[in-house]
Amino acid sequence: MHSVTDANSASGHDDDLDEGDGTMQRNAQQTRRTPRQRPRASVIMATLATVFFAAALVAAGPAADAQATDTLTPQGIGDAVVGSTLAQLQAQLGPTYTFGPATDVLVDVQGYEVSQAGSPVFIAAAVNGTAPLEATSELTLFVVRNEGPVTAAGIGVGSTIEDGVAAYGPVTLSFNTENEGREFARFENQPAGLSFRTGSGATAGIYPDSDDSFRETTEFIAGAEIQAVWVSCGNVANPCPPQPTLPDTGASHALLLVLSAALAGAGFVLVLFERKALAELPRH
Repeated sequence: MHSVTDANSASGHDDDLDEGDGTMQRNAQQTRRTPRQRPRASVIMATLATVFFAAALVAAGPAADAQATDTLTPQGIGDAVVGSTLAQLQAQLGPTYTFGPATDVLVDVQGYEVSQAGSPVFIAAAVNGTAPLEATSELTLFVVRNEGPVTAAGIGVGSTIEDGVAAYGPVTLSFNTENEGREFARFENQPAGLSFRTGSGATAGIYPDSDDSFRETTEFIAGAEIQAVWVSCGNVANPCPPQPTLPDTGASHALLLVLSAALAGAGFVLVLFERKALAELPRH
């Protein structure tokens, strides 16, 4: 009787030990798995920081190129969208551009001189607006009078008419004495919304004798240069482009970089807290 009882007791004791060992093993496994199973906040913050940083770099690339070259397009000049209000234009260009007071640009047309680093870049005018300009006036005419901004083909102020012909095909020059005598060169394949002014009256073109107010020719003086480029919108043939939802400006890029830096810093702090918390966990 004693041997059977002792055997049963020993067997029960061994079962208790086996069950205890199994419980300890399961607890140890759960303890080891816990840090891996739960998503770490630091990893999430680091991922978000990387996303914001990449977005800032991608956005900054083309915008930096646009501001550096100030490309003339039917949509405007660089980041400046033709047809914008003054506030919209300021947001698009960012703090590196300054705006002069409203001044007369043409007869019954006022505009703002837009400069960068003290150098005039273009004039933003409201052709169909009221004088004086209002905060809601749409600036539907950009006038470039200084060398700098050029089209994708490299045509701008200072380019010769021969350069324009090489880029956009045959040219026709014209002026109208009833429209302040402004002379323009119109190239066969020039971009829509762009006009190339060559002077006033018979400045660049060679015109036949005529008493008509409107005069036109395909002949021009060799080496005659483009004196101004106009970018305009606001008619049926050339409506104004839509406003960008998030302007690609230095300010918006800086905001993305600040956010990414803040997230990276928060992730670093969380890493330190997690390491400290893991170090304080009981070891089995």
